[in-house]
Amino acid sequence: MAVAAALLLGGGGAVFGQETAPDIRHLAGAAKFVVHSRVSKVEYRMSAAGEKGQPPVPFTIVTYDVIRSVRGAASSGSFSLRYIGGPDGRGHFLRASNVPVFQAGDEDILFVQNNGANGGCPLVGCIEGRFRVLNGALYDGTGTPVQAIDANNKVVARGKPPAEFGKVSYPAPAFDELLKNPEVRDIINKRGMSVDEARRQYEAQGPATVEMTAGAGGAMGGDSAGYSGRQSAAEGAPPQQEARPMSVDRFVAAVKAVPATAGTAESGFQSADPNAQIAAPAPRPVPPPSASERSIVTPRSPADVAEERALPKDDPTSTRNKSR
Repeated sequence: MAVAAALLLGGGGAVFGQETAPDIRHLAGAAKFVVHSRVSKVEYRMSAAGEKGQPPVPFTIVTYDVIRSVRGAASSGSFSLRYIGGPDGRGHFLRASNVPVFQAGDEDILFVQNNGANGGCPLVGCIEGRFRVLNGALYDGTGTPVQAIDANNKVVARGKPPAEFGKVSYPAPAFDELLKNPEVRDIINKRGMSVDEARRQYEAQGPATVEMTAGAGGAMGGDSAGYSGRQSAAEGAPPQQEARPMSVDRFVAAVKAVPATAGTAESGFQSADPNAQIAAPAPRPVPPPSASERSIVTPRSPADVAEERALPKDDPTSTRNKSR
């Protein structure tokens, strides 16, 4: 049994469908450029440690090849963006809610606002700024089929994500890195194994990659119901279960039709440097809720309950596995 797989599969929360339908006029207007791209490389890096004992945080650097420019232009035929989250190489995984997960070979339409080096999400609206492409058909960032763009420039998305979006994989941690994880040492001790025995077993039986079941468009856990199951005002008819998603060419044409005065498209974009040192993310203070907000009980989804039950008890590292 692979220790790394067991630990990785135990982490992470859930990302659900987007609450409101994206507006392509807003997306195009806020984007530095819009591009049809394919992921050529995915790399994982750790940030520097923060103050007061804050541990390093995993980041993912994604390199894309340009298939075609839709609005504005990247600096060259490929570009890189940085996202918070990913494996830490020691058996833990950090996932931030609303941040998309990319795999090599993914094809997307991206609304890019920066390279992510400032610590924020590089896409406009983060997951809203990603539209997935599969066999020429279009899906939103959660994997929900995009049916149309309505008269108000809103994206109409509903239906079930395709099975192809159902799994994501990550490189299995090296054994020496796993040993730096106290949980792994505890597992080895409980099994009565020496480190050398555990190493031999891991190298003989451990997988090269760790696969995780994905829910919404590549995000672990959860399911996608479109925009809370809503339809736009222009789409009054009942949803058609087998309706084919709109084509990527139709979507590209709609984005190109957005008036130039509404956007900030420009050239001169600088890619994220995969080898640059990543500073520790600065904690962001959040004001306490008002009395009225404290009196509101937010319904908990089954995924939230399952996540809480799966977390190790009395483990100070467990918070790194929760959604950010």
